[in-house]
Amino acid sequence: MINKTKNEIEKIANEIIAEFGPECLILKYQTLCQDERCALFLKANVLIITSMRDGVSLLPFEFISIKKKQGSFHKSSIIMSEFSGVAKSMSGVNLINPYDIDSIT
Repeated sequence: MINKTKNEIEKIANEIIAEFGPECLILKYQTLCQDERCALFLKANVLIITSMRDGVSLLPFEFISIKKKQGSFHKSSIIMSEFSGVAKSMSGVNLINPYDIDSIT
């Protein structure tokens, strides 16, 4: 199941890169330290969190804090799994069901 999902993600990522260029998308399969996350958040316009199940994730709060400090909060967006532990406490985010692949494409 994990390899199938990873292959689907890579297929969609490659389609996006083919249409918009390699600088539009960074796809990582690794743990990032806080400095690396902050650097990526400074450059990113969208944060996507597709967890199937998770507790309290601080990632959306880090993203919001960095974007607010940067002054580009109003130009940014968060797409988050409805199963994320903080999904209900976040207003203004776009909630998705990560099990519903058809709605993403």
